[in-house]
Amino acid sequence: MKYISKALIDWAVNKIETEYKDDVSLLIGHKHWKIEPDGEEIAFNFFIPETEHCYRVAKTFIIEDIGYDLFPMSWERVEGLTNLNESIITCLADGIILYARSEKDRQRFIELQEKGYLYNYSSSYS
Repeated sequence: MKYISKALIDWAVNKIETEYKDDVSLLIGHKHWKIEPDGEEIAFNFFIPETEHCYRVAKTFIIEDIGYDLFPMSWERVEGLTNLNESIITCLADGIILYARSEKDRQRFIELQEKGYLYNYSSSYS
């Protein structure tokens, strides 16, 4: 099996930039959610939609018996991760920005990461 995460990221970024530039706030990836042949590379995970139109970017597919999922997660849901509303905090905590519509979107995500880390760290030791 050959490495494909970079090709998938390139596909997703190109799709967003050419067809959904104003519709997707961020594309987020992770180092820890990948298959072995990808080595230390990042795999895409989810995107933050800005409009209903961009939900068409969401894809689930299988390549060489490996499943891949690119799914939407709203800003509200990502914000809820800072309060541990769901057990998938790693989507926020370990997320790596692969595409940002604007610097404002990038900063918003980084601030949520910092808030989540500080909130969860302090509540663990109080």
